[in-house]
Amino acid sequence: MKEAVNDYDESHISTQAIFDFTNFWNYIVELNGDVKGKSLSQFLRKIQELSKNPLYAEIIANFKTSKVNFYGIQNLYLELTHKEEAKRKQIFKIINESSVRFFKPHKKFDIELRCEMRAGDKVTRQTFRANDIFELRDRANLIVYSEQKKIDQREENNYKEEELEKFKGFCSLTEVISQIINTLNNLNFNGYPELETLEVTNQRTCVVDTDFFCVQNRFDSLHEFKEQLEKILEAWNNSVIEAYKYYYELTYLKGKDFWKVEKALLTKMENKSKT
Repeated sequence: MKEAVNDYDESHISTQAIFDFTNFWNYIVELNGDVKGKSLSQFLRKIQELSKNPLYAEIIANFKTSKVNFYGIQNLYLELTHKEEAKRKQIFKIINESSVRFFKPHKKFDIELRCEMRAGDKVTRQTFRANDIFELRDRANLIVYSEQKKIDQREENNYKEEELEKFKGFCSLTEVISQIINTLNNLNFNGYPELETLEVTNQRTCVVDTDFFCVQNRFDSLHEFKEQLEKILEAWNNSVIEAYKYYYELTYLKGKDFWKVEKALLTKMENKSKT
């Protein structure tokens, strides 16, 4: 809630109000945990002991702020819980069954990730772009980190082991997608010819017409495509370096300049074949 309150535009709850509420809550938890089954005098001694703690120096002010903002904080919590559940369902659905296609809308590559979401008898098709799944990845990473911390501290987990594996799998999926996008963009920037008609391993289809599937936390075709692209990028960069060594005129060219040369040569060859 501390992290989310600044991004919650409809809330009139300040960050300070959340900190005050958290501090008051910690005070109550600590007090309650130490006085269960103890006498009134022991309870009062515990209050005196806590009053000497610098963290609780403003506990009365914390209580007053929390009382005034209680319903607002409660509504914020419920709203965040609802959003959290929606994100969890999206993550689980994507990692269980989804398809990914890469395309270049403008200067850089993006993805179109598709999956079906069910709500009772209603089925809706959802489409995600790269930024959408990267945002979900940040959430999944935070959950994995938080749950691992609870395991280390032997605290009760909010998620089952199977669910944690899905969160981890989703983080891996988005990492592979991110690496593919970066490699495609590097190939594009470095002037690799006919990038959008690049054939995918073991398929006679080009990259922009290929669907890669993720089913039950497995996305082998994406892993293979990532490795294929990395080899192509390495080979292309090496061939350009070699060409620079033998044809110094090419050192005046870089990146997409090669496309212009390629287009000019192809046009010349076509014209020559017609004569």
